[in-house]
Amino acid sequence: MTPSGKSAVAEAVGARLGLGGAQLGMNYGIANTTGQPDETQVRDLLSAAAAGGIGFIDTAPAYGSSEDLIGRLRPADWTVKIVTKAPVVDAGEFTPAHGAQVVDHVEASLARLGAGRLHGVLIHHAGDLNKPGGEHLAAALTEIKARGWAEKIGFSAYTAEETRRARDVLAPDIVQLPLNLLDQRILNNGGLAELAGDGVEIHVRSVF
Repeated sequence: MTPSGKSAVAEAVGARLGLGGAQLGMNYGIANTTGQPDETQVRDLLSAAAAGGIGFIDTAPAYGSSEDLIGRLRPADWTVKIVTKAPVVDAGEFTPAHGAQVVDHVEASLARLGAGRLHGVLIHHAGDLNKPGGEHLAAALTEIKARGWAEKIGFSAYTAEETRRARDVLAPDIVQLPLNLLDQRILNNGGLAELAGDGVEIHVRSVF
């Protein structure tokens, strides 16, 4: 047993699990019948996650007040790895101004989260990278990493094909993908093996 009273295996497993931050900041989830939790519930959830050794939090500006709540209410001694996303930019074509907007918004995310540096910053929709001007979004994330605001950059995708196309524009350190007992397409078509072989950090969402 470790000094915390947990087995080394339990601690190693916990460190690889992430807490989704969407429902913290908005009325979210197909099975959610109680709406957005209040601040006391959010504090309790974050404290329980810290006590359980959860290693990651996934959040985004699009998740309502999630970033602000995580920044204010997470335990101060919790060395959690925070991954957020660039803001969703509603445009059919991107310009350098859109890239600058992404940089500014991620700086604001850092302030809301009370973090000097994030584990990762992701493009919210991988398909945006393949729209005209998508290279400006990629350049923005590269700049964010160069500034030391994020250790890793990447994108959130849905399919292996979308992932491959986005990788033509941005070489990701992290790719977030759906995978569960009912949806194993990314596993069966070799998409996960391809990413792992290239040393990409894979974050699985929609597990349940």
